[in-house]
Amino acid sequence: MTNLVKKLKPFINRDFSIEILEDEFFLHIIDRETEEMYGTVLIDENGQLESIDIEGYSDEEIELESLETPVHTEEMMRLSQLFVDTFVQKEVHFSMLNEFTENSFMITYEERDPKLDVLIPHTGCTLHFTREGKLTSASVGQTDFTLEYPEIEISKEEAKERLRSTGYLQIAIDLPDQEEEGYGKAELIYRANDEYIGVNVDGTVDSLYEFMETEELGVKKIPAANPSETMEQMLQVNDHLVKKTGEDHSLIWVDPTMPVDE
Repeated sequence: MTNLVKKLKPFINRDFSIEILEDEFFLHIIDRETEEMYGTVLIDENGQLESIDIEGYSDEEIELESLETPVHTEEMMRLSQLFVDTFVQKEVHFSMLNEFTENSFMITYEERDPKLDVLIPHTGCTLHFTREGKLTSASVGQTDFTLEYPEIEISKEEAKERLRSTGYLQIAIDLPDQEEEGYGKAELIYRANDEYIGVNVDGTVDSLYEFMETEELGVKKIPAANPSETMEQMLQVNDHLVKKTGEDHSLIWVDPTMPVDE
């Protein structure tokens, strides 16, 4: 455990001594003095790290980072490379840095196929950071797998034509969000059909519905509703309440005898 503590320490952004406690399912990272739990570690049957989940960041810390802290990309990359050097046994390559939210970033490293020279999904490791570059979780990807190479039956150009024939590009209505330019104006655009994932090397088209083992739901016409009660009756609004217009043109019912802050 002493060796594991030394390996984990650079990723624990706290000024206290840590130790590892083991239970039936996990290894727990704790503050040696206060015994407060700081995170959990999962080790595989061969003693190799599978994942680490670091806790201990308060909501106030995260909110402060979101509002005031610049994105520390260099620190994220430094810790990611250190994690690779420390815990990943295979040769891996940087794949992606993705911003999930204003305070959640993901970095991925993956193995590269030696024959096709493409990255292999779900290999290497995946790490999550706050915008300040604090590691919040990391996991090592699949390591035991066999690569199989099917015969490539169609070319790239043939695959493009096969995709075009499916109606991959479709006309759609674009409605910009309120914070976007052009809000309130509808436009006709051509967009990719989300149903189609890609074309296999044997020429078959991958469908999202086949991948999910489901089917597209049909469009059903909903009959017009003929309410037999007023809105107030359906909402069980008391008669003494007064209807007013609230924020964002919503309807509210207020008690006229109660003081209301304008």
